[in-house]
Amino acid sequence: MSNALAALSSAPAIAPAIATAEPRTAAPTWDRTVPRHLVHRRSVTEVLLTDALRVSDSRFLVAAQWPLRHSTFPHDPEGRHDPVFAVETIRQIGLLIPRVFLGTPPETRLLIRTVGFALDPAAEPRTAFGASDILCEAHLSDVREVPARPGPLSLSLRVVFSCAGVPFGRAHGRLRTLTPRQYDALRTGRDRQPPRPPAGERPAPAEAGVTGEGGVMVARDAAGAVRIAPADLGHPLYFDHPSDHVPGMVLLESARQAACLARGRAGRLIAADLTATGFTEWTPAARVDCAAGDEGWGFEVVQEGTATASGTLRFEGER
Repeated sequence: MSNALAALSSAPAIAPAIATAEPRTAAPTWDRTVPRHLVHRRSVTEVLLTDALRVSDSRFLVAAQWPLRHSTFPHDPEGRHDPVFAVETIRQIGLLIPRVFLGTPPETRLLIRTVGFALDPAAEPRTAFGASDILCEAHLSDVREVPARPGPLSLSLRVVFSCAGVPFGRAHGRLRTLTPRQYDALRTGRDRQPPRPPAGERPAPAEAGVTGEGGVMVARDAAGAVRIAPADLGHPLYFDHPSDHVPGMVLLESARQAACLARGRAGRLIAADLTATGFTEWTPAARVDCAAGDEGWGFEVVQEGTATASGTLRFEGER
Protein backbone atom coordinates (compact mmCIF):
# COMPACT_ATOMS: atom_id res chain seq x y z
CA MET A 1 0.00 0.00 0.00
CA SER A 2 1.33 3.48 -0.86
CA ASN A 3 1.67 5.61 2.23
CA ALA A 4 2.23 9.32 2.68
CA LEU A 5 4.15 12.24 3.94
CA ALA A 6 2.69 12.90 7.33
CA ALA A 7 0.50 11.15 9.86
CA LEU A 8 -1.64 13.64 11.69
CA SER A 9 -4.05 13.39 14.60
CA SER A 10 -6.11 15.78 16.70
CA ALA A 11 -8.16 16.19 19.84
CA PRO A 12 -11.90 15.50 19.68
CA ALA A 13 -13.38 18.96 20.20
CA ILE A 14 -14.58 21.05 17.23
CA ALA A 15 -15.09 24.80 17.46
CA PRO A 16 -18.82 25.68 17.45
CA ALA A 17 -18.18 28.63 15.13
CA ILE A 18 -17.26 26.35 12.21
CA ALA A 19 -18.72 23.03 13.34
CA THR A 20 -21.50 22.82 10.77
CA ALA A 21 -21.53 20.67 7.66
CA GLU A 22 -24.29 22.81 6.12
CA PRO A 23 -23.47 25.60 3.64
CA ARG A 24 -23.08 29.10 5.12
CA THR A 25 -23.82 32.34 3.32
CA ALA A 26 -21.67 34.70 5.41
CA ALA A 27 -18.14 35.51 4.29
CA PRO A 28 -15.23 33.96 6.19
CA THR A 29 -13.47 36.13 8.75
CA TRP A 30 -9.87 36.73 9.77
CA ASP A 31 -10.49 37.74 13.40
CA ARG A 32 -9.07 34.69 15.20
CA THR A 33 -7.46 31.36 14.41
CA VAL A 34 -9.33 28.08 14.23
CA PRO A 35 -8.70 25.75 17.19
CA ARG A 36 -5.14 24.50 16.93
CA HIS A 37 -5.99 20.80 17.27
CA LEU A 38 -7.98 20.93 14.01
CA VAL A 39 -4.76 21.58 12.08
CA HIS A 40 -2.51 19.50 14.34
CA ARG A 41 -0.55 22.34 15.85
CA ARG A 42 0.53 22.79 19.45
CA SER A 43 1.50 26.43 19.08
CA VAL A 44 -1.28 28.89 18.26
CA THR A 45 1.28 31.11 16.53
CA GLU A 46 1.77 28.43 13.84
CA VAL A 47 -1.95 28.21 13.02
CA LEU A 48 -2.61 29.98 9.70
CA LEU A 49 -6.34 29.31 9.23
CA THR A 50 -8.91 31.66 10.77
CA ASP A 51 -12.26 30.47 9.43
CA ALA A 52 -13.91 28.06 6.99
CA LEU A 53 -17.33 27.75 5.41
CA ARG A 54 -18.95 25.29 3.08
CA VAL A 55 -20.37 26.76 -0.12
CA SER A 56 -21.49 23.46 -1.72
CA ASP A 57 -20.82 19.74 -1.41
CA SER A 58 -17.38 20.13 -2.94
CA ARG A 59 -16.50 23.83 -2.58
CA PHE A 60 -15.25 25.61 0.53
CA LEU A 61 -13.99 29.09 1.37
CA VAL A 62 -11.19 29.14 3.92
CA ALA A 63 -9.60 32.21 5.45
CA ALA A 64 -5.89 32.22 6.26
CA GLN A 65 -3.46 34.83 7.45
CA TRP A 66 0.15 34.80 6.30
CA PRO A 67 2.73 36.62 8.43
CA LEU A 68 5.14 38.93 6.66
CA ARG A 69 8.15 37.48 8.45
CA HIS A 70 9.13 34.17 9.98
CA SER A 71 12.26 33.59 12.02
CA THR A 72 13.41 30.84 9.64
CA PHE A 73 13.39 32.63 6.29
CA PRO A 74 15.17 35.70 4.90
CA HIS A 75 13.03 38.81 4.56
CA ASP A 76 11.88 39.37 1.00
CA PRO A 77 12.86 42.90 -0.11
CA GLU A 78 9.57 43.25 -2.02
CA GLY A 79 7.49 42.39 1.06
CA ARG A 80 6.28 39.03 -0.25
CA HIS A 81 5.51 36.08 2.00
CA ASP A 82 7.69 33.00 2.05
CA PRO A 83 6.35 30.26 -0.26
CA VAL A 84 6.36 27.79 2.62
CA PHE A 85 3.05 29.31 3.73
CA ALA A 86 1.35 28.04 0.56
CA VAL A 87 2.32 24.47 1.46
CA GLU A 88 1.47 24.83 5.13
CA THR A 89 -1.90 26.38 4.27
CA ILE A 90 -3.03 23.49 2.07
CA ARG A 91 -1.73 21.06 4.69
CA GLN A 92 -3.89 22.72 7.34
CA ILE A 93 -6.91 22.89 4.99
CA GLY A 94 -6.51 19.19 4.23
CA LEU A 95 -6.77 18.44 7.95
CA LEU A 96 -9.60 20.81 8.78
CA ILE A 97 -12.14 20.06 6.01
CA PRO A 98 -12.45 16.28 6.60
CA ARG A 99 -12.80 16.69 10.36
CA VAL A 100 -15.17 19.65 10.44
CA PHE A 101 -17.29 19.04 7.34
CA LEU A 102 -16.95 15.40 6.22
CA GLY A 103 -17.42 13.45 9.43
CA THR A 104 -13.88 12.13 9.84
CA PRO A 105 -13.43 11.00 13.48
CA PRO A 106 -10.86 12.98 15.49
CA GLU A 107 -8.70 9.91 16.13
CA THR A 108 -8.32 9.16 12.40
CA ARG A 109 -4.87 9.59 10.89
CA LEU A 110 -4.78 11.79 7.80
CA LEU A 111 -1.90 11.10 5.45
CA ILE A 112 -0.91 13.58 2.77
CA ARG A 113 0.27 11.61 -0.24
CA THR A 114 0.90 14.43 -2.74
CA VAL A 115 1.27 18.18 -2.35
CA GLY A 116 2.28 21.02 -4.61
CA PHE A 117 1.91 24.72 -5.30
CA ALA A 118 2.60 27.42 -7.89
CA LEU A 119 2.78 31.17 -7.35
CA ASP A 120 2.60 34.12 -9.74
CA PRO A 121 5.41 36.41 -8.49
CA ALA A 122 3.90 39.47 -10.18
CA ALA A 123 0.53 39.00 -8.46
CA GLU A 124 1.73 37.89 -5.01
CA PRO A 125 0.62 40.22 -2.21
CA ARG A 126 3.12 42.75 -0.91
CA THR A 127 2.96 44.26 2.53
CA ALA A 128 5.28 46.41 4.58
CA PHE A 129 3.77 45.54 7.94
CA GLY A 130 1.98 42.75 9.77
CA ALA A 131 0.28 40.08 7.70
CA SER A 132 -1.92 39.47 4.65
CA ASP A 133 -5.47 38.13 4.71
CA ILE A 134 -5.58 35.23 2.24
CA LEU A 135 -8.80 33.80 0.82
CA CYS A 136 -8.51 30.14 -0.14
CA GLU A 137 -11.10 28.68 -2.51
CA ALA A 138 -10.92 24.93 -2.00
CA HIS A 139 -12.44 22.29 -4.29
CA LEU A 140 -12.72 18.58 -3.48
CA SER A 141 -12.71 15.82 -6.09
CA ASP A 142 -12.31 12.05 -6.35
CA VAL A 143 -13.72 11.56 -2.86
CA ARG A 144 -13.72 7.85 -2.05
CA GLU A 145 -15.72 6.30 0.76
CA VAL A 146 -16.07 2.89 2.37
CA PRO A 147 -19.46 1.63 3.61
CA ALA A 148 -19.92 1.69 7.40
CA ARG A 149 -16.81 3.85 7.86
CA PRO A 150 -17.33 7.52 8.75
CA GLY A 151 -15.61 10.13 6.65
CA PRO A 152 -13.81 9.70 3.32
CA LEU A 153 -11.17 7.08 2.64
CA SER A 154 -9.28 9.48 0.37
CA LEU A 155 -9.81 12.73 -1.52
CA SER A 156 -8.10 15.26 -3.77
CA LEU A 157 -7.95 18.96 -2.97
CA ARG A 158 -7.31 21.99 -5.18
CA VAL A 159 -6.93 25.48 -3.73
CA VAL A 160 -6.77 28.91 -5.35
CA PHE A 161 -5.15 31.66 -3.26
CA SER A 162 -6.20 35.30 -3.55
CA CYS A 163 -5.59 38.49 -1.60
CA ALA A 164 -7.76 41.61 -1.84
CA GLY A 165 -9.58 40.01 -4.76
CA VAL A 166 -6.42 39.23 -6.76
CA PRO A 167 -5.62 35.53 -7.42
CA PHE A 168 -1.91 34.88 -7.05
CA GLY A 169 -1.36 31.14 -6.64
CA ARG A 170 -2.73 27.66 -6.42
CA ALA A 171 -2.02 24.45 -4.57
CA HIS A 172 -3.08 20.85 -4.77
CA GLY A 173 -2.87 17.70 -2.70
CA ARG A 174 -4.23 14.22 -2.18
CA LEU A 175 -4.75 12.61 1.18
CA ARG A 176 -6.01 9.37 2.57
CA THR A 177 -7.15 8.33 6.03
CA LEU A 178 -6.28 5.43 8.30
CA THR A 179 -7.86 4.19 11.49
CA PRO A 180 -5.54 4.09 14.52
CA ARG A 181 -5.33 0.29 14.16
CA GLN A 182 -4.36 0.53 10.49
CA TYR A 183 -1.72 3.14 11.24
CA ASP A 184 -0.21 1.16 14.10
CA ALA A 185 -0.05 -1.92 11.89
CA LEU A 186 1.93 0.04 9.29
CA ARG A 187 4.32 1.46 11.89
CA THR A 188 4.91 -1.68 13.98
CA GLY A 189 8.60 -2.48 14.25
CA ARG A 190 9.74 0.93 13.05
CA ASP A 191 12.19 3.05 15.01
CA ARG A 192 10.07 6.03 16.04
CA GLN A 193 12.80 7.88 17.89
CA PRO A 194 14.29 11.14 16.58
CA PRO A 195 17.70 10.75 14.92
CA ARG A 196 21.05 11.28 16.58
CA PRO A 197 23.14 14.19 15.25
CA PRO A 198 24.83 12.95 12.07
CA ALA A 199 28.52 12.91 11.38
CA GLY A 200 29.10 15.20 8.45
CA GLU A 201 29.33 18.77 7.23
CA ARG A 202 26.32 20.98 7.74
CA PRO A 203 26.02 23.84 5.23
CA ALA A 204 25.96 27.43 6.40
CA PRO A 205 22.48 28.96 6.73
CA ALA A 206 23.10 31.30 3.79
CA GLU A 207 23.92 28.33 1.54
CA ALA A 208 20.62 26.69 2.48
CA GLY A 209 18.61 29.89 2.14
CA VAL A 210 17.62 30.23 5.81
CA THR A 211 18.43 32.83 8.44
CA GLY A 212 19.84 30.67 11.23
CA GLU A 213 21.50 27.35 11.94
CA GLY A 214 18.29 25.90 13.36
CA GLY A 215 16.60 26.13 9.97
CA VAL A 216 19.15 23.94 8.19
CA MET A 217 17.59 20.55 7.37
CA VAL A 218 20.46 18.78 5.61
CA ALA A 219 24.09 17.76 6.00
CA ARG A 220 26.71 16.30 3.68
CA ASP A 221 28.03 12.86 4.62
CA ALA A 222 31.65 11.75 4.26
CA ALA A 223 31.06 10.86 0.61
CA GLY A 224 29.53 14.26 -0.15
CA ALA A 225 25.92 13.06 -0.42
CA VAL A 226 23.22 15.35 0.98
CA ARG A 227 21.29 13.71 3.83
CA ILE A 228 18.18 14.79 5.73
CA ALA A 229 19.55 15.85 9.09
CA PRO A 230 17.58 18.64 10.81
CA ALA A 231 19.74 20.86 12.99
CA ASP A 232 16.92 21.67 15.42
CA LEU A 233 14.34 19.01 16.25
CA GLY A 234 12.46 21.62 18.25
CA HIS A 235 12.05 23.99 15.31
CA PRO A 236 8.73 25.84 15.78
CA LEU A 237 7.52 25.43 12.18
CA TYR A 238 8.78 21.98 11.22
CA PHE A 239 8.71 20.24 14.61
CA ASP A 240 5.78 21.83 16.42
CA HIS A 241 4.89 18.31 17.67
CA PRO A 242 6.67 14.93 17.77
CA SER A 243 6.60 12.77 14.65
CA ASP A 244 7.49 9.09 14.31
CA HIS A 245 8.85 9.69 10.78
CA VAL A 246 10.22 12.56 8.71
CA PRO A 247 7.32 15.02 8.15
CA GLY A 248 6.35 16.02 4.65
CA MET A 249 7.18 19.67 5.24
CA VAL A 250 10.71 18.60 6.21
CA LEU A 251 11.01 16.48 3.06
CA LEU A 252 10.11 19.41 0.83
CA GLU A 253 12.34 21.89 2.65
CA SER A 254 15.22 19.39 2.62
CA ALA A 255 14.77 19.04 -1.14
CA ARG A 256 14.79 22.83 -1.57
CA GLN A 257 17.98 23.13 0.47
CA ALA A 258 19.63 20.26 -1.42
CA ALA A 259 18.78 22.00 -4.70
CA CYS A 260 20.26 25.26 -3.41
CA LEU A 261 23.51 23.41 -2.69
CA ALA A 262 23.46 21.76 -6.12
CA ARG A 263 22.83 25.03 -7.96
CA GLY A 264 25.47 26.85 -5.90
CA ARG A 265 23.20 29.56 -4.55
CA ALA A 266 20.09 29.98 -2.46
CA GLY A 267 16.80 30.73 -4.16
CA ARG A 268 13.12 31.44 -3.69
CA LEU A 269 10.68 28.78 -4.88
CA ILE A 270 7.75 29.75 -7.10
CA ALA A 271 6.52 26.19 -7.65
CA ALA A 272 7.02 22.72 -6.21
CA ASP A 273 5.46 19.26 -6.32
CA LEU A 274 6.09 16.31 -4.03
CA THR A 275 4.77 12.75 -4.12
CA ALA A 276 5.42 10.36 -1.24
CA THR A 277 5.42 6.65 -2.03
CA GLY A 278 6.24 5.57 1.53
CA PHE A 279 7.19 6.80 4.96
CA THR A 280 10.67 8.29 5.23
CA GLU A 281 12.13 7.01 8.49
CA TRP A 282 14.43 8.89 10.81
CA THR A 283 17.19 6.33 10.48
CA PRO A 284 19.21 5.70 8.48
CA ALA A 285 19.33 9.30 7.29
CA ALA A 286 17.71 9.52 3.84
CA ARG A 287 19.69 10.87 0.90
CA VAL A 288 18.33 13.72 -1.27
CA ASP A 289 19.40 13.62 -4.91
CA CYS A 290 18.82 16.68 -7.11
CA ALA A 291 19.34 17.30 -10.80
CA ALA A 292 18.54 20.20 -13.12
CA GLY A 293 15.89 19.50 -15.74
CA ASP A 294 13.94 21.20 -18.50
CA GLU A 295 11.34 22.55 -16.06
CA GLY A 296 13.36 23.24 -12.93
CA TRP A 297 14.99 20.81 -10.55
CA GLY A 298 13.99 17.22 -10.00
CA PHE A 299 14.62 15.54 -6.67
CA GLU A 300 14.35 12.11 -5.12
CA VAL A 301 14.50 11.07 -1.46
CA VAL A 302 16.22 7.69 -1.18
CA GLN A 303 16.45 5.50 1.91
CA GLU A 304 18.17 2.12 1.96
CA GLY A 305 18.08 2.01 -1.82
CA THR A 306 14.36 2.78 -2.12
CA ALA A 307 12.83 6.08 -3.22
CA THR A 308 10.33 7.25 -0.59
CA ALA A 309 9.49 10.61 -2.18
CA SER A 310 10.18 12.56 -5.35
CA GLY A 311 9.17 15.77 -7.05
CA THR A 312 10.14 18.95 -8.81
CA LEU A 313 11.17 22.45 -7.76
CA ARG A 314 11.16 25.70 -9.72
CA PHE A 315 13.08 28.73 -8.51
CA GLU A 316 12.30 32.34 -9.31
CA GLY A 317 14.38 33.59 -12.21
CA GLU A 318 14.90 30.13 -13.71
CA ARG A 319 12.99 28.71 -16.65
